[in-house]
Amino acid sequence: MQLNGITGLLLALSLVGPRSGASTGLSRSDIIARVPTFTRFYGDIRKFLNTSEPVWTYNTTKPCNVYCAVDVKYNISDTDILFNRSYYYKNETVTYWVDGSFFDPIHGQFNTILIGGPATLKQGWEMVLYLNNNFTCAVFNISILMPIEITWYDMRILNSSIESGADKKCIDMYEHYINKSRLSRRIYRPECQRILQQKPTS
Repeated sequence: MQLNGITGLLLALSLVGPRSGASTGLSRSDIIARVPTFTRFYGDIRKFLNTSEPVWTYNTTKPCNVYCAVDVKYNISDTDILFNRSYYYKNETVTYWVDGSFFDPIHGQFNTILIGGPATLKQGWEMVLYLNNNFTCAVFNISILMPIEITWYDMRILNSSIESGADKKCIDMYEHYINKSRLSRRIYRPECQRILQQKPTS
């Protein structure tokens, strides 16, 4: 994906994540109207996110040079999750809180979270397209609508499975969705574990 100067700047600004109390974003109803609906249910996102383990992004098609991306759950309920997201970008540590509202595009089948900062409007969604049987690996579609529209795919793995890597089925499903038409990068490396020592700052 080739980015012009303005688009690149907006995308870089969006990388810092949603800020608490920010007014930029869309209402829940506006976001829901954009979420795609599938006739097939791919997995309950709550079963993957309801873990005490760090959740690493292993591979991604995100068109930005981020690495060591990890989510750490702080609190979860039947309707919402609050977690800290951290990664390295241009040799700097980016860390911020994300508030996710569970959403079921098909009634009763929760495969999506609507995401924003605490006490903010929503900026997009993260949707599970595949979840393995022991809930250790998942393929996500992420769509951000503000400040610019961008979509990408992640393969995410629980910390306890990071050394062995993703199972074959999870890899196959990730490759199926990116369809070899998108540039995919592995952004996890062993030294990424150091980022877990960083404290949330926003």
